[in-house]
Amino acid sequence: AANHELRVDVSVAGFSGDVMCSAFIHEDKAAAPTTVDTMDEYEPAAGIDDYHYKMDQNSVARTIYIRFECTSRDGRHALSPWSEGFAVPAGPGSNTNNTSVNLPDPTGVNFTTYSRVSILATWVAAGSGSVVGYRVAYSNSTYPASCGSATNFVDESANKIDALVRGLTPATNYFFRICTFDAANNFSPGVTFQQMTSSAAGVTCTGGDVDTSCSLTVGLSDSIVSGTGNLNINGQLFWTGNLVIDMTGDVHITGGNYLSNSGNIVMIFANNITLDGGIMTYGTPGAGTPGGKIELFADSNLAIGAGIVIDASGGNSSSTAGGSGGQILISTGSFNFGNSAIIKSNGGDGGNGSVGEDGGMGGDIDIEVGSWTLGTATSIQAHGGPGAAGGGVSGGDGGDGGSIVIPLATPGSNICDVAGGTPGTGTPAGVAGLNGVESGCF
Repeated sequence: AANHELRVDVSVAGFSGDVMCSAFIHEDKAAAPTTVDTMDEYEPAAGIDDYHYKMDQNSVARTIYIRFECTSRDGRHALSPWSEGFAVPAGPGSNTNNTSVNLPDPTGVNFTTYSRVSILATWVAAGSGSVVGYRVAYSNSTYPASCGSATNFVDESANKIDALVRGLTPATNYFFRICTFDAANNFSPGVTFQQMTSSAAGVTCTGGDVDTSCSLTVGLSDSIVSGTGNLNINGQLFWTGNLVIDMTGDVHITGGNYLSNSGNIVMIFANNITLDGGIMTYGTPGAGTPGGKIELFADSNLAIGAGIVIDASGGNSSSTAGGSGGQILISTGSFNFGNSAIIKSNGGDGGNGSVGEDGGMGGDIDIEVGSWTLGTATSIQAHGGPGAAGGGVSGGDGGDGGSIVIPLATPGSNICDVAGGTPGTGTPAGVAGLNGVESGCF
């Protein structure tokens, strides 16, 4: 049957009344029969209609034989001969490629092009106790037949909800299959998706390390630095627009702050990322513009040095509402968070216009790590900006707090701040901002 059930009609000649039967199934007629199923109630001997036996969903194609032993209410027995062979097709979860229909596929699957050489897969957790991880299999010619047979793939643990596929070819369409897997290395059937890498211009580092002992200015409005080696910058990094650094090796940037004054996006992808200078993507100070977006993806380890600030806060304003905080996403295997280091996406200060203006709303911070090394006096902030004092007119409202989510490997210390902004004084005074949401900070 379509759901891989064996259905048999049985009748017992010469018996009257009811019988109870047991079924025996085997691939070898000469072998001793083994009971595989027994009816749980008596049925009329004249016709046991539509007997069902659920076949192994992970079975390979084979031939099986079936026989029945039935017992009447008065104790008489009948044993049928072995049937002719039933040709059973492979189950829908055949383990030919270690695929199992008993494992759920991930849901909410999406793929995003991040650079000329990388694509990010995201999903919603499968929510099954047997799932120990996810596999993103890929090819540039056709969909992988199964996750178990794929040659190119990225594996992530069950506590992850994204995977960065790197080392791809620019301007190339890729075919993906994303599956869950269990401890026995069985895979769900998978969800398929197509996505193309970027063809944007950029600086490509082929085959080796890139070292510079001075500052690096990336002048393109949308800039991509990518390659197969390591990137070491001893100095400041400046850019306008969006910046992607995507190296299959390590990225180490030391020196001053890495600054975008346009409130856009910076993304760094590498095996190990070491930052000994801060990243700032805030809007232009004084204009109250929103903060930008910072994404740090390290396959192995992310290290943020002592006293370093990762900042996507909104801009403060002198005459308008404060800018809202941006977004910070960190995903890494292990995370070294140095002494007095700060990750923040705070709302900007409201300014004084004709009245006291409102503070900006705190941004969103999502940190996914496998393990932490937590320094002293560290802080993660997404608080609302303060409303401006209105003097003889109404004061501005404080901005609402943002959100901080640390879904796994909580550092074990309350280092998060999502407080609403303070209200501006005035006549009347402003209203305090609402506290935001924090998860995993305790």
